[in-house]
Amino acid sequence: MLFCTRARFIAAYPSALPLVSMGIVYFFIANVAQEMGAFKLARSSLEKLKTLSLHSNMQRAIDVATLKIRSKKISDDPSLNPKCFVCGLSNGLDKGKTCLHCGTESINCFVSFENLPVAEFWIAEGIEEKEARIVIESEPPLTHNSLNPFDKLRKGEKPRLDKDKLARLDGSRVLISTKIGSFPVRYFFNIIPTISVSMCPECNHIFHSDDYEMHLLSTGKCPFCRFGVKTKGVIIN
Repeated sequence: MLFCTRARFIAAYPSALPLVSMGIVYFFIANVAQEMGAFKLARSSLEKLKTLSLHSNMQRAIDVATLKIRSKKISDDPSLNPKCFVCGLSNGLDKGKTCLHCGTESINCFVSFENLPVAEFWIAEGIEEKEARIVIESEPPLTHNSLNPFDKLRKGEKPRLDKDKLARLDGSRVLISTKIGSFPVRYFFNIIPTISVSMCPECNHIFHSDDYEMHLLSTGKCPFCRFGVKTKGVIIN
């Protein structure tokens, strides 16, 4: 399942990896998906192979896989479908990174490439980045419950928080990226605080804390950018 998840991530961004053969990627997904019981995903991958120019040596194997899939169910095993952490509903394995139900874009761990319980929010216009950080990191008012910025959102609506709402956030559940070049500061909220996540202070990629810390202990570097991290980075408990 791990390697299929990575292959699906590569397939979602073909232009980002121009030297990677998408024919091999889709063929790999089709074969592994059949073994896992993700027959709908396997069919989708085989259909995409028909649109590509492939080496003749691969064509026979693709023809065999296409014949085999005809005897299988038309749906995926429901237990394999990734769940959106915002709305709690499942999405098909072949549906990309955006939730079909609420429109939230999933954030992937850059070790396992599994979905993280993290979603991006935005600050209202007129609030400076430094001011937003101070408000978020301050203690929330005792008279208010901690705010989940993703409650009661309409499909496709982006949570844009003013100062009052920022002040109600539990700062321990917020990740704030650093500004790198032309990339702006971004704000993320951990929807399920019992699942710990970490952000690399150099590349701003987010990971399951266990994966991140294990890689730091074994190599002393970020698993994505290979930056030498002397501390644990940013960890949400």
